[in-house]
Amino acid sequence: MTDSERAKKVAGLIASGRHLFIEASAGSGKTTRLVDLVSEIIESGRATISEILCVTYTEKAASELKAKIYTKLTESVSANGKNAAEQFSLNRIGTIHNFCLRSLKEDAVSDLSESMEAATMDDADLFDAARESVYREVWGAFPADQLNGYLEELSFGKGGSDRSLDKELKSKALYAFGSGATPFVPAVESVAAIETAIDFKAFTLFKIVEKMREQVKTGNVMTFSRMVTLFAETLKDEMFAQKIRARYKYALIDEFQDTDAVQWQIFSSLFLSGGLQKLIAVGDPKQAIYKFRGADVFIYLKARAALEALGAVMDKLPENFRSTPEILQVLNSVFLRDTVAEVWERAGIIYQTPVYGGVTQSTANAATGAEFYTAPKGLENSESLFAELAADRIAALQLAQPDWSVAVIAYRHKALTNIAAALQARGIDFAYYKQKPDFSRLETEHLKVFLQSFLLPTTEGYWLAKNTFFLKGRDAKYYADLSTSLQQGRIVHFMQALARDHAPLHLMLQSSADQTEYHAWRILFQQLLTLVGRTIFDLESLLKTLYDLEADAENDEGFGDMLRSGNAVTLLTVQSAKGLDWNVVVLADGINDKRWKDFAFFHDAGGNAVIPLDSEDFDAGENKLMHIAEEAAINQLNLLYVAMTRPKHKLIAYIAPPQSEKSSGPVARFLRPWIESGVALKSGAQITDLSQAHSQMVSTPASPGSRPVKPVPIDHGNIRFRVARRTSFTQIAQAESPEALFADTVFSAPQMTDPSGIPDVLPRGSETGQLLHNFLEVCDFTLLNQYDHPKNAELRSKIMATAALQYNPIEHDVPKISERIWDIMHCTATAALPLSGQNGKTTLQNLKPENLWREMPFWSAAATHLVLREKDNNGLGLLTMHGFMDLVFTTDAIDYYILDYKSNSLTDIAPETIGAYTTAHYRRQAEIYSEALNAYLTSSYPGTKKRVAGCYFLFLRYLKPGESTGIHFMDYDNA
Repeated sequence: MTDSERAKKVAGLIASGRHLFIEASAGSGKTTRLVDLVSEIIESGRATISEILCVTYTEKAASELKAKIYTKLTESVSANGKNAAEQFSLNRIGTIHNFCLRSLKEDAVSDLSESMEAATMDDADLFDAARESVYREVWGAFPADQLNGYLEELSFGKGGSDRSLDKELKSKALYAFGSGATPFVPAVESVAAIETAIDFKAFTLFKIVEKMREQVKTGNVMTFSRMVTLFAETLKDEMFAQKIRARYKYALIDEFQDTDAVQWQIFSSLFLSGGLQKLIAVGDPKQAIYKFRGADVFIYLKARAALEALGAVMDKLPENFRSTPEILQVLNSVFLRDTVAEVWERAGIIYQTPVYGGVTQSTANAATGAEFYTAPKGLENSESLFAELAADRIAALQLAQPDWSVAVIAYRHKALTNIAAALQARGIDFAYYKQKPDFSRLETEHLKVFLQSFLLPTTEGYWLAKNTFFLKGRDAKYYADLSTSLQQGRIVHFMQALARDHAPLHLMLQSSADQTEYHAWRILFQQLLTLVGRTIFDLESLLKTLYDLEADAENDEGFGDMLRSGNAVTLLTVQSAKGLDWNVVVLADGINDKRWKDFAFFHDAGGNAVIPLDSEDFDAGENKLMHIAEEAAINQLNLLYVAMTRPKHKLIAYIAPPQSEKSSGPVARFLRPWIESGVALKSGAQITDLSQAHSQMVSTPASPGSRPVKPVPIDHGNIRFRVARRTSFTQIAQAESPEALFADTVFSAPQMTDPSGIPDVLPRGSETGQLLHNFLEVCDFTLLNQYDHPKNAELRSKIMATAALQYNPIEHDVPKISERIWDIMHCTATAALPLSGQNGKTTLQNLKPENLWREMPFWSAAATHLVLREKDNNGLGLLTMHGFMDLVFTTDAIDYYILDYKSNSLTDIAPETIGAYTTAHYRRQAEIYSEALNAYLTSSYPGTKKRVAGCYFLFLRYLKPGESTGIHFMDYDNA
C-alpha cells in the first residue's frame, strides 16, 4: 500500500463516523496506523488534540506514541495540524492508570477528594497486611484441631518460609482485588458454609480480599489497581460520567488485547453509551500474554463482538513490514498447522496469513531464514551446548552483518544466564534488558549485614559493618554520619549516599570483570530508590523491601532500565520482548514450566472469569468454558507467537523434548511436533541435530586463518581498577590546602536566570549537582537538539519522575525544575566548545558517541602528579589516588580534552569573570586530571601522537546554545 493509498484508507475510516475495531498482527504497522488516525482526526477538524483520549498500557509505549504523533503533527501542512503541534502539551496520551487518576483528581465528587491525597501503597503490601490480619484474627477463632486439620490437608508448611499456599492466595487475591467482583469457586463467605479444606481456603481468600478493600477505604490508601477500580465505581454516578464523557470526542485504545473486565467496563460506559463519542480499539488477540497481570483475552473477544454489533468498522492490517519472506514462510508453516490453529480457534482467534510488506529485504545468503537445533531426550547439558552454539552463531552473524541488532529471548532467566556465560567466554558484548540483581552474590550479603548493623548501637554496629564492602577504607565518621541520617529519618539522604558510593562496585569489579554484575547492582539501587516513599520509609522497611525483592527474584517480571550499549546482544524474557524487534533473535528455551496452569482465573461456561480454589474440581465440573489445560495452551501459543515474530532476518531456536508431558512449554508443545512431522523442512527452515552441530563447532576451532576475529576495542569506561589504601583527589586537595580550593563555594542566593529573565528555579546543593551528573552521564548528546525524538520523550519522563522523588512539591515547583534540568542538558549538548590552538569550535552533539568517554575513572600513584610531589601533603604521597573525570572527548583521535561539569550557583561571579574564578579554584584539579589522562594515553597508545590538549569547566547554569558563555577553557597549547 502506497502512502497516498494509506492516507485515503485512514481518511475513509474516520469519515465513516463509526466506531472502529482494528486487528493488527505483529509487524503490521499498528503504531503507524494509530498515528495516522490521530493526525487525520485533527487535520479534518473533527477534534482538537485535547479532545482525543489515547490509552496504552506502559509508560514507555505512551512516550513513544506521543513522540510519533508530535512528529507527524509538526510535519502537517494544515492549520489544524500546526495548531495541535503548538498546543501539544494539552494531549491526553497516557496509560490507563494515568487516565483514571487524572479524571478522579480533576472531577471527582466531594467524598473522593481526600482519596486523591491518599498515601500510595503497593497492592502486594496491602495483601501482606491483610493476610497477616486474617491469619491472626480469623484463623485464631477456629478450634485448634479443626484449623490444624485444614492446614495439614492444604499442605500449609510446603515451601518453608516461602509457603506455596501463601503464593496461591496472593496471586488470586491480587487479581480479585483489582478485578472488581470476580466470583470464587466455591464461593464461601461464612464459617457456617465451610465443610472441606477447599471451603476453608475459599473462605480465607474471601476474608483477605474483604480486608484489603476495608484497608483502602478506612486507611485512605491509593494503590495501583485501586486507581482503576475506584474510577469504575465512580462512573456509576451519571453526572460524573457525563462530565468525563463530554471532554472527549474520540478514544483510541492501544494494545486492546491486554484489557481486563474493569477497564472494558470503563471504556464501554464512557464511549458506547449512544453519544457522539467514537471508540477506536487496536489489538491482536495472538499477542495477549499478560494473563498473569489480569489481562483477559476473552474480554477482547467480547468487546470485538459488541462493537461489531454496534456497526463498528472492522478493519485488519494484513501486511507485515518487519520480517523477510523466509521468516514469514516459517511462521505460516507453524501457525497454520491444524493442531496449532485449533488451539486459537477454540477461543475464536484466527491466524491470518500476513502479506509481505516489502520492507525487510532478504540477504540471499545464510544470514536470512530460520535455524532450529533439536536435542534428543536425555542429552546431558543440552542447554549449555545450545548456549555455546548460539554464541558461535552470533559471532559469525556479527562478523557478516556488523550493523545488525541481536537479541536472546527466553521464558526463564536461567536460560539467559547460560547464554550470558557463553557470550562472555567468546568476548561478545551483551547486556540484560530489565536486568535483575543476583541476590546470591557476596556483595548483596554484605549489603544486608551493613544495613542490619544500624539496628545496633553505633559502636557495635560499626565493628560489625567494618568487614563489609561498604566500610572498606572508610572511617568511623562516615559510618556515624550515615547512622545520624537514619536516626533523623532522612532515608532519602541515606539511600542516595549509598547509591553514589562507588567503592563496593570497584571491589566487585576487582574480583570479577563481568559488567553485567555491575549493571545488576545499579538496578538494585534503582529499584530501592524508586520504592523510597512507597514501601521504604525507614531502616526496617528498607530491610523488608530488600528481603521481599530477594524472595521475588524468581519472578520474570523484574524491572529496570534497558541496559544496551552499541551493538551489544540484548538478553530478555518473552514478556519483555513484546513490541520490540531485532535483526537476529535467538529463542533460548521453552522446554517445560509448571506455571502454564498457575493462573489466578479461568472462565465459566458463559465466558466469564472465575477464580477456582481447586483446579481439579473445576476441571471435572460442567460449568467451564474449556479445560484448564486447553485455556492455558492459548497463553502458551501466544507466548510462542510473540517470540517468533520478533526477528527481521534470522531466527535461531532451541528445540528439546519436554521433561514432563504434563508441563510442556510452548516450544516443546508446538514446535517439536512440527519438526518431527517433516513439515518444518518444507517451510525452508534449517533443521540440525544439536549435538552434531556442537561437535562440528568445537572440532574446528576458530583461527585467524579460518575466520576473522572481531577486534575488541579498549573499554575506556572501565580502566582496570586497582583498589588499595586510597583517597579521592578532593580529599588530597583539602589536606594540602586549608582553604579547600576544590570545594564548591556556598552562595547566599542564585544569580542565574533562565532565558525569560526569571530567577533560576533549580535548587542549590550537592543533591542537585548529583542529579544533573546522573543524567549527563547517560544521555545521548546527538539527540538533545531534537525535542520530539522518542528517546528524549522518555528522558524527559525520567527527569520528571526523578525530580518528583527528590524535591518536595510543597517547597519546589517540580515541573519547572524538570524543564530547567532539560534546558541545561540541551545547552550542554549545544554550547560552543573552543578547540586547542584553533579558531574553530565544536559541540558535544556533533561528536560521535565512541569519541566520548564518560565518567572515566583513574587509579594512579600520587607520585604521578607533580602537584602532589611538590609537597609532603602529610604523607598522602603514599596513597593510591582515585578520581572520575566527568567526560573526556576527542574530535580527531589525537587531541583529547577533559570536561568537568559544575552545578554551582555563583551569586557574586559575573559570567565574564568565570575564567579568573575557575583558575583560582580548580587549577589543581585540572592538573591532576590532565596528568592522569596523559599517563593513560601514553600507556594505552604507545608511539602515537595522542595528547591532552585542554580542560573545560562547564558551569551548567550559565550555558547557552551556540555560545561559550559559562565555559572556562584551559588551552594547554597556550598555557
